[in-house]
Amino acid sequence: MTDTPAVVLERVSKSYGDAGHAVTALSDVSLQVPASQFLSIMGPSGSGKSTLLNLIAGLDTPTHGRVIVGGQELTHLSDDACSDLRLRHIGFVFQSFNLFPTFTAEENVAWPLGFVGLRWRAAKMRAAETLEQMGVDAAARSRLPAELSGGEQQRVAIARALVTEPRLVLGRTHRQPRFANRSGDPRRPPPIEHAAGADRHHGHPQHLRGDVRAANPRAARRPHRA
Repeated sequence: MTDTPAVVLERVSKSYGDAGHAVTALSDVSLQVPASQFLSIMGPSGSGKSTLLNLIAGLDTPTHGRVIVGGQELTHLSDDACSDLRLRHIGFVFQSFNLFPTFTAEENVAWPLGFVGLRWRAAKMRAAETLEQMGVDAAARSRLPAELSGGEQQRVAIARALVTEPRLVLGRTHRQPRFANRSGDPRRPPPIEHAAGADRHHGHPQHLRGDVRAANPRAARRPHRA
């Protein structure tokens, strides 16, 4: 087990707009997530969950403060280095899954492996193994997303996030669970809360439950079959 924290935020703030009309999304947030931990972030819309996840993923930059992922300070990385970090070390589970509609389930999972140097045949084999671990049967692997149930699509999306064996997985639940707050009202979620768990290196992914920006599936080309 490594002593390097998975994620460190040091007095991070993020504002949008000019000085006269700035909107503060995050203010002076400090956070440390050890390796082998599960962190859940919950809160109402507009509380900064999306902004926080985008900063951790290197999709946005803080107005003030430092964001460190796997020992690397993101503000010191070039755009290419940030992209490589996301490709090789961060997995994403999008709220709407963002599966490529013209790819089969297996092709969706195999697709990112081409960017890390695997040949298509080897990528499909690893994708099949990961889908099997996620409980997606052989028949479902050859279907298009529209032919899968919502639960199957979710498992495919998780398999795609895990197939590159990332150090960190960022994801968002499809909808917030219902909680009773102090007043007993189950309609309103509680403020941001955290929960412990484990990361990919110890058998389970590390999750930050929030939001990340989605890639455009229309920009993807159907992989060459081998």
